[in-house]
Amino acid sequence: MIKHLAKFSDLKATTALTVSSLISCTLLSCSTNTGMQHVKELYEPAAQEQAPERNPVILIPGILGSKLRDADSQATVWGAFSPGAIVPNKASSKRLIGLPFLLGTQLSDIKDHVVPSGALDRFKITLLPGLTISPAAYSRILKVIGAGGYADETLGQSGAMNYGHEHYSCFQFAYDWRRSSADNAAELDKFILAKRDHVIAQRKKQFPNKTFKPVKFDIVAHSMGGLLTRYYLRYGSQKLPKTGTPALNWAGAKHVEKVAIISTPHFGSPLAITNLTDGLKPTPFVPLYDPVLLGTMPSGYELLPRQRHGLLIDPDTQAKLDPLDPELWIKNQWGLANPKHEKTLAQLLPDIEDAQERRRIAHDHLVKSLNSARQFHLALDRKATNVPSHLKMVTWIGDIGGTPLILEAHPETPIFAKEGHGDETVPRFSAAGDDRGPLPNTGIYTSPIPWQDINYVPKDHLGITKDVNFADNLLAFLLDQGGSAQ
Repeated sequence: MIKHLAKFSDLKATTALTVSSLISCTLLSCSTNTGMQHVKELYEPAAQEQAPERNPVILIPGILGSKLRDADSQATVWGAFSPGAIVPNKASSKRLIGLPFLLGTQLSDIKDHVVPSGALDRFKITLLPGLTISPAAYSRILKVIGAGGYADETLGQSGAMNYGHEHYSCFQFAYDWRRSSADNAAELDKFILAKRDHVIAQRKKQFPNKTFKPVKFDIVAHSMGGLLTRYYLRYGSQKLPKTGTPALNWAGAKHVEKVAIISTPHFGSPLAITNLTDGLKPTPFVPLYDPVLLGTMPSGYELLPRQRHGLLIDPDTQAKLDPLDPELWIKNQWGLANPKHEKTLAQLLPDIEDAQERRRIAHDHLVKSLNSARQFHLALDRKATNVPSHLKMVTWIGDIGGTPLILEAHPETPIFAKEGHGDETVPRFSAAGDDRGPLPNTGIYTSPIPWQDINYVPKDHLGITKDVNFADNLLAFLLDQGGSAQ
């Protein structure tokens, strides 16, 4: 195990579920403009021919992939590390970044003044006064979609692209990624209904004498965005129940035809555990987002792995442990249960003077978050029955090896003991929704996801979006040019 520790000590702070890999992808700049031009030439005729009535596309980014701002001060809470942006260097900033603690209140009922303010197509970082860099985040996926002739609303309204008089056929869904994906599915439902009305109005305006089929959308989702998408397809705007699962009515699928999912941790990632126990430092230039801040966010717990796949083990007995067991977190003093983070807890709860009472409130939030994540897992892991015949789902999975896989449960900080197949962030089996667990596995492939196609790409978590084969096959899928198989 020793040889793994040095490598994984860095990985725990730089998981691609974070923005670090977004930054490195751009600074290393290994995109192939020649290849993308080739893809554009391949699909431009089909894009133009089908433009009036083909499905509009919605891009759903992963965790950290939407900008957040304070509705009161208009300050950027996430999406920029430059003057005027909020970073976790003082108590007032931490209270904006983290969700509030409300004893006895359901997570979905906890409100604050932070709102999404657009998808993270660019990420601004100020290194020194006058020296700012803007690494690409989801701009690469937007370029691929744009090569298929889709006019993006966000880029058009910002002036970044001039589409002339074309109506928008691509929409970026920005959401508060701190919150449960089940809650954000309800927001996605509102978003889709609004964009449906927009598309209908624009079609009537441009083609007053033409009859169109009912509007359905295609979705392209990355990382955690894939979990949000799957919940929406199955359950629409239903909230998570306290027990059991919501009614599997495929309400969201009524509005969706094709779904392309990229690098999604359908069965979780062990790196989610270390983010919640060790914190997150997105770049070398900003303070640590410590475990208490991250521990306020229900979405982080929804990325935890399942017990049955054995990614978290007892260091002595090698028994499979339950990552969603509150007693395990409290016993090992992980995340919100670690008394070493008392300073941040006091900053988040300035009106609570008693340290013991603050810990009681933090433990309440921890238990609620873990229990809610369990209900979310049950909802997504449920066998897919009565799948709508029109729904087509494909996925792209990174497989370059060297992915953190097995964690030993040690006090305060779990320790990685084994790596395996995956994209350096999400294990291969998790991205495939393969319920047999990590390789090597045996038996018949089973999954709660009704895939039409699974594509493996030798790239990392975000590197897939730069791959020319990915671009080629994504556009083939969206434009009905022969599917996605490579």
